[in-house]
Amino acid sequence: MNRLSTRFILLITILSFACTPAHYTRVNTSTSPLMDIIDEIDYMLQDPNLQNAQIGLFIESISDHEIIYKKNEYKLFIPASNLKLFTAAAALSLLGENFQFKTEIFINGKIYGDTLFGNIIIKGGGDPTFSGRFHNGDMVGCFSDWADSLREKGISVITGGIIGDDSFFTGPALAEGWDWDDLPSWYAAKTGALSLNDNCIDITLSPADSSGIPAKINVDPMTERILIINNSITVPEDTLSTLNITRIIGKDEIIISGKFSLSESTIRRSITVSDPTAYFLNGAKTGLENNGIKIMQQDISGDKDASSLFVYHSPKLPEIIKVINKKSHNFYAEQLLKTLGAHFYGEGSFKAGCKAVSRWAASIGIDDDDLIMVDGSGLSRKNYISPKAVARLLEYISNQKLFLHYYNSLPISATDGTLKYRMIGSTAANHVHAKTGYMSHVRNLSGYLRAENGKLYLFVILVNNYSVPTPYINNFQDRICSLLYNYSTNSTQ
Repeated sequence: MNRLSTRFILLITILSFACTPAHYTRVNTSTSPLMDIIDEIDYMLQDPNLQNAQIGLFIESISDHEIIYKKNEYKLFIPASNLKLFTAAAALSLLGENFQFKTEIFINGKIYGDTLFGNIIIKGGGDPTFSGRFHNGDMVGCFSDWADSLREKGISVITGGIIGDDSFFTGPALAEGWDWDDLPSWYAAKTGALSLNDNCIDITLSPADSSGIPAKINVDPMTERILIINNSITVPEDTLSTLNITRIIGKDEIIISGKFSLSESTIRRSITVSDPTAYFLNGAKTGLENNGIKIMQQDISGDKDASSLFVYHSPKLPEIIKVINKKSHNFYAEQLLKTLGAHFYGEGSFKAGCKAVSRWAASIGIDDDDLIMVDGSGLSRKNYISPKAVARLLEYISNQKLFLHYYNSLPISATDGTLKYRMIGSTAANHVHAKTGYMSHVRNLSGYLRAENGKLYLFVILVNNYSVPTPYINNFQDRICSLLYNYSTNSTQ
């Protein structure tokens, strides 16, 4: 038996253990459907494999205003991406469903014929959507509209260059408590008032045609700002791949190393960039030139005063919220957090953004002691929430006019987002709209369950400091959702 087969059998064994509940004695003393679900959850919590975990629970019928179950509801837990529930809700409430990010384009200089003798100035407003996500996969496709707008103003040639104004955001581009070894990864991208492709460069690698030579590399978007050092080596089919892709902290220098087996398929990685503004400006130049705008990049100061040319707007906020919650996208959450700070405190910083969210949370009855936040995505381990605070948030939003936007932004069990492969084949499949939260030894799930009888339930399941494999915790949470669905269909209360 080769090493690959041995590893496969070992992996199956581990996952089988992870998804199999422990056996222990159960005493059923239930006298009603409510007592049934209480007994079932109490029984699950006796699992000796969970005894070293910190578990917080809160389950409530929104339709009946009935608390079904609660445990450690006032204890503080690391939320991971459950914190996005707060960022998204506060943004919808404070900015409104029609909010759009705004990027302003100015010129300094004079237009003669089809030529601008001066520069284009781009004033960023924190828009996270300059990527292929909203432009049919074309990362610089957003600039085709800009090229059309320039031609409408009679401009086909720019003698100067493109100048960026990123002053809308202030303070550090990375939040407090982010681990340094996460920084090259897409989920730890820097914030920026001017940002392109989630402030990441996408690298596609495939094995070379034969062993002994470096892997093939494709980079998107193409940019001269990023230095890629390819130290990888293609190896025979029966050799294990050990490929590693990383970026030197503080530099736009990406190093690819390790072995890449001929038996492997193409892989894709998104690596963060160190200078978002310069990266954006390089992409804007490329995008405009690809659409027929000639940029000469002469050293021209132009007129001192700049005049507005046009304004570019992002998709509306509900579309932004969908990316944050369904994709659990940290970058989008942080851009939105800093934008809240800029709008309400004149400071596009993490600190001001957290202040905006915390004060909004306090206004709906969440105590300061129940919500401690230093970023908007939950990437930092210095964030803390209580199950009661999450429950209060979910209850409040469920009674607001904007609820449908919020509800539809959440992943759906066995259907999409980060819950696409959860609860498949269970009674809870397709009936849960909830936000996941994950980092090492933290696995959370909070949201709503719509019962077959039409009743709506909220649930909060926070699990910190566990030592079992994460699929074991997934199974624990999914079983609670199935219990709730079954309770709701059997209950006559």
